Amino acid sequence: MLLPKHTRIIIINKPINARLGIPGMMNLLFSNAFELLWDGVEPITVVAFNLKQRMCKILTVDDNGITCSNRVLRQGRFQYMLRHELIPTAIRRCELEALLQEGTIKRFNRQKL
Repeated sequence: MLLPKHTRIIIINKPINARLGIPGMMNLLFSNAFELLWDGVEPITVVAFNLKQRMCKILTVDDNGITCSNRVLRQGRFQYMLRHELIPTAIRRCELEALLQEGTIKRFNRQKL
């Protein structure tokens, strides 16, 4: 997946409907349902999960247009803890790559022994 170099990457901590496409995701983005306070100009990448955490939706809005892609796991679930009613979380590009390849982000899912 290609991401613009200077984009803000945000994980939405509330589950979304897995059937949403570009119009539905853009409607949520413009209506501030994600609580991002997006200005409509800044390049942004929004990462969200469905309730069962088997599908990851990635919406990218930049100067070149809008891209919406899905990553579906056939087995298991994404190991990212959805924190209900919390503000969205900013992540780095390398963390997004790890999430898509390994299914987890290490700094958010450390287990205490």
